[in-house]
Amino acid sequence: MTDKIFVIKLGGSIIFPKLGYINTNYLEQLKRILQEYINQGSRFILIIGGGTICRWYQDYAKKYLGICSKEDLNRIGAAVTRANAEVVRSFFGNLAYPENYHNFKKTIRWTQPILVASAWKTGRSTDADAILLAKKFNSQTLMVASNTDYIYTRDPKKNQGARPLTSLTWDTYQKLLRKITDPTRHLPGAHVPFDVSATRLAKTSGIKVIFFNGENMSNFEKALQGKDFIGTTITSSALRLRKQTR
Repeated sequence: MTDKIFVIKLGGSIIFPKLGYINTNYLEQLKRILQEYINQGSRFILIIGGGTICRWYQDYAKKYLGICSKEDLNRIGAAVTRANAEVVRSFFGNLAYPENYHNFKKTIRWTQPILVASAWKTGRSTDADAILLAKKFNSQTLMVASNTDYIYTRDPKKNQGARPLTSLTWDTYQKLLRKITDPTRHLPGAHVPFDVSATRLAKTSGIKVIFFNGENMSNFEKALQGKDFIGTTITSSALRLRKQTR
């Protein structure tokens, strides 16, 4: 495990589940787990999403302030993810690179065990940014820690018949996306497991994405260890159906 770099997209709604609240207990647990791997020589790139706070700002700006420009809404979203990332970076203290990394063209001398990143350019999600960072740092796998266990055939909150998927291809996932969003472009604040622009990048890059509930810390560790975990794996080609861990 020495010198291994884990690239992890952390959903903003895990750390900032509602306005005026930071999940400090989660951050403490996350720090403990990462420290164990750091002690073994591993390093981490954490891309922080916007989550609930981001959608609140965008929805409020649109509904009450009449801000309908996609460019403006994207800028608002990017600013929120950067603020979220600054909180996380500051929490990790000396373990983290001393700046929130959000200009991916910038060459940095990263010697700390953790690099905290956020939105780069407007008009693209932090999911897509996470794929770009995985490519930049030569990682073939992106871990996506969300607040749901799987990617489902439909929204499980709205459809009782929604089935969890343990493995699928990018082609199959794109078909699922067409049912719930515009498959041709990124929409500000879109609430999907893994967004359109990120899906295109991952598919062309051949990057594997493992999607799991980041709030389940024992499952988080299983994913880090490469063991069977509760979640979904998306790859460029079909995988043998992975046994579900319960």
